[in-house]
Amino acid sequence: MLDRILGEEEIEAELHRISAHSTSYWKPNTTTPNDVLLVLEAIADPSYTSPDLSAEMLDIMTGTSFEDRLPQPLPERARVAYKIGSYENTFSDAGIVFPEGQAAPTRCTTS
Repeated sequence: MLDRILGEEEIEAELHRISAHSTSYWKPNTTTPNDVLLVLEAIADPSYTSPDLSAEMLDIMTGTSFEDRLPQPLPERARVAYKIGSYENTFSDAGIVFPEGQAAPTRCTTS
């Protein structure tokens, strides 16, 4: 959907604007843990787009069907906004874990 609305060049430009220089959106579709962190920080930052758009993106990432991955070992009440990925036999998760009772993360990290 992003590709149809914005186009590959606009998406690549935005990735570079947030310093995600190791990510290629289209071909080859590659990224690094640090670039994923930069994208997640942008999504979680209401000043990046707007408070409403940030909240909407986080809500979409919170309401997924894949609860057996990143959220599974966390306490049931933990809010986790995340995106899964898979390619052939490789699976990945990246997300934001919100401290209990908080609407926004206090700090993003990567590991």
